[in-house]
Amino acid sequence: MFKYIDVKYTLLEHGISNNFIFSVDISFLPKSSELLQQFENEIIAETAWFINTLPDDVTEINLSGNSLGDIQTNNIIRLIQAAKSNVASLNLCWNELYQKNGAQLAELFNTISGNIAIVNLSWNNLYLMKIDELHHAFSGINSNVIWLDLSWNYLGNQTNDFLIVLFLSIHSGVKTLDLRGNNLNQKTPYEIDLIFRHLPPGVEIVYLDDGKIYKPGSTKSNAASQTYTSQEITVTRTVSRTQSIDGPHGFFTRNDKQTNTETLSQLYYEQKY
Repeated sequence: MFKYIDVKYTLLEHGISNNFIFSVDISFLPKSSELLQQFENEIIAETAWFINTLPDDVTEINLSGNSLGDIQTNNIIRLIQAAKSNVASLNLCWNELYQKNGAQLAELFNTISGNIAIVNLSWNNLYLMKIDELHHAFSGINSNVIWLDLSWNYLGNQTNDFLIVLFLSIHSGVKTLDLRGNNLNQKTPYEIDLIFRHLPPGVEIVYLDDGKIYKPGSTKSNAASQTYTSQEITVTRTVSRTQSIDGPHGFFTRNDKQTNTETLSQLYYEQKY
């Protein structure tokens, strides 16, 4: 049994070419910030070792909900750098990253491997950052990132200039932006049009609330009426089955079930002794 972390494996289907992502969800067991800081070095050492020894078929590292905003930046970097070259997705949501300054986040983002194409920064209260810090931070995102999830950061609570600077800071290689849950409905159509003119030039699709999407080049009326397609976001299973696999890394139970979310099936991991 790991002393400081809890792990779970999950099989997801992501919107990029409908590819499956084999994800490992890592949760730090000390939940209070005081305990987290007290055992930080031990937690980071154990977690980095675990990440580096994961099976090669793991393609996402999920570090969500671990209060990384309270952890030293160099220790977060140790976790990111521990990922193998097969990892294509990094989930950093629910970590209060707004507590870091621009230079710290830029350094962190800059260490994300060139193999990682999907970065999830949702639920980090990024609207609380200062505009110059935000610019510094997002200028550090690796150019190989093509899917950037900024959902539920309440960015619409900020000024138009804040959003424009954010978009101008993101490199042109990003093709998909997730902006759901950002209170953009508080902006007028004129403001949205003004802000979206400054989207990174490579962006092909922007996910918005209520199932709407925006595609640069679409008319305003078309942009308002477009919705997610089942091929891009959701797949419905009509069969249910359970399969147990006794593998070299532990005992897995695979459950396929009908769903309306990106999660199609789950693999739960139990450490053997």
